[in-house]
Amino acid sequence: IDVSSMYPAFIVNNNIRPYHIKKEFGELFKEFYEKRLSLKPLAKRDKKIKGIVDAYKLLLNGCYGKFGSKDSWLYDPQAMLSVTIGCQLCLIMLIEDLELNGIKIVSANTDGLLLYYPNELTSLKEEITKKWEKITGFLLENVLMKEIYFLSVNDYLAITKSGDVKLKGDFLIDLEFHKNKSFRIIPIALREYFVNNNQNIEEFIKNHNNLMDFCARANVN
Repeated sequence: IDVSSMYPAFIVNNNIRPYHIKKEFGELFKEFYEKRLSLKPLAKRDKKIKGIVDAYKLLLNGCYGKFGSKDSWLYDPQAMLSVTIGCQLCLIMLIEDLELNGIKIVSANTDGLLLYYPNELTSLKEEITKKWEKITGFLLENVLMKEIYFLSVNDYLAITKSGDVKLKGDFLIDLEFHKNKSFRIIPIALREYFVNNNQNIEEFIKNHNNLMDFCARANVN
């Protein structure tokens, strides 16, 4: 389960703004936040809408980031700490409630949890998460996983029950232009092995004919 747009949601739900900024900031921030949420379900089917949704995400998270930047007109360490500490306390509250009711937390990051529990606890899990959403004002997104392979909490390959493949961190194959694409052959081979169940990975790598996927980026002085 992941918290949808966690930091922006916390800012909106708790009316957080830099102490020197007028309340109109909160109203405008909320408007952008609600626009992003309304467009997000359409982003999977429309690349243009996905671009708009990503732009709103950058704007909203960027505003939060500027709370901690001394060079920004939004600088306010109190506002920044209110968001970071407040969000983590909320997530810890959810973790505690789930664990005390026999639902195992496999891993947790800033805005999400990976749970492991028997089917008979599904309704209890739903009850706990719905109660938490009502208390905090957050919205949770749920995905059922069939398989998941970890390097770390933020580096994994997951196959959902519906057959979709989710890649994070070191398992990512297609990165943004400014990201480091060194040794792209590694995540390509990992996906081939885990998703396509190809047991002859050595042959797969030797037959891969894109030289760029074997190259590395290095900084020199």
